Amino acid sequence: MRLWPKRSTREQRAGFATPDPWLTDALAGPPTMSGERVSQKTAMGLAGVFAAAYKLGELVGQLPLKVFRTLDDEAKIEAKTHRAWMILHDKPNPYTVAPVFWSTVTAQLALNGNSFLFKQRDVDGVLDSLWILNPSAVRVKAENGRPVYEVSEGMDRRDYSTDDIAHIIGFSLDGITGVSRIEYCRQTFGAAIARDRYEGSFYRQGARVPGVIEFPGRLGDDGLTNMSESFHGKHGGADRQHKVPVLEEGATFKQIGMSLQDMQFVENAQLSLTEIAVLFDLPPGELGGMHGGPLEYSTEELNQIRLARAIVPYTNRIARTLSADPAILPWNVMFCEFTIEALMRPDQKTQAEWWKVMLDEGIVTPEYVASRLNLPAPPKPKPPPTVPPPAPGNGNGQLAPELVANMQAVKQAAGG
Repeated sequence: MRLWPKRSTREQRAGFATPDPWLTDALAGPPTMSGERVSQKTAMGLAGVFAAAYKLGELVGQLPLKVFRTLDDEAKIEAKTHRAWMILHDKPNPYTVAPVFWSTVTAQLALNGNSFLFKQRDVDGVLDSLWILNPSAVRVKAENGRPVYEVSEGMDRRDYSTDDIAHIIGFSLDGITGVSRIEYCRQTFGAAIARDRYEGSFYRQGARVPGVIEFPGRLGDDGLTNMSESFHGKHGGADRQHKVPVLEEGATFKQIGMSLQDMQFVENAQLSLTEIAVLFDLPPGELGGMHGGPLEYSTEELNQIRLARAIVPYTNRIARTLSADPAILPWNVMFCEFTIEALMRPDQKTQAEWWKVMLDEGIVTPEYVASRLNLPAPPKPKPPPTVPPPAPGNGNGQLAPELVANMQAVKQAAGG
């Protein structure tokens, strides 16, 4: 005896292979105005989004993250012998070197607005390594006024405190979690995905010379179908373009379609790239978007400086979060900082003049300049050679008579 009603055919087939709309909305989000569903995976399929995340990540990844110690006179020196130097500057964990590690963290901040680092300790409870977590697997909660991080590991879920996880927050609206560009700007990314899909459909299905075929008489249903399929089979698709159509029995072809320029495919593609560049605060020319205009500076040097400034929010948030974590660096004694001056350098002449003025005025030291430019420390000047004092004499190179008499007295006393 059946205890529950028989499911309909649609209910029987519904599942992960053919999900219901509510399940699709829960996993991939509701469709945008363009009809496209936007997720991190679909957004990364756009060349502009991938290029922006890659550009920002690689720029930060190539910068050295140095650890400094603060002295009593408020000066700072590099703490290369501290354990944190190897973790932050060289290799955060046995599998990941620093450039790859911080590049990944930056890409997570750019796309998700959050990056979570698990702090692994040795048997003595001292920080041993850092590991990057998947932001989609971490949920931030609050218990007793303190953040708690719920991490999903397969089917298991565990709660961790700030002693175990360092949370780097990107741009935020509540100060607790960062804002995802992909989530908040779904309509922009959806429109860009729709443009790509439409252009791909055009190349896959459209003929190079679309139009209508005019026939002097009347064709039956079979004749109309045969002529349409024959023409599309010979001239439809990107790989059959530029073929000359040959029609029979007085049929003529009348072109009514538009070229790629008329359809503004190129302009639409550049518009998508420009919008994506604006969302990631990058010069549009870096992603292949529209050149010139108010979004770009007049010289390549100024655009390079703007590109360097685009990564400052990421480097600042990463360094400040690590410096404020007592498990990583002693509080108010040591701090870490990315060296970004190499990306913001002007031309060599202007740079040399600037540092010369700073050195001449005594504002900085040669060691400081070398550290900011990521150069070896200048050698310390050698002390001047020690000149022995002149022997006592009468000034003409001869010993004084008194000294000669004393020497002779000493010699006679010794039996000489």
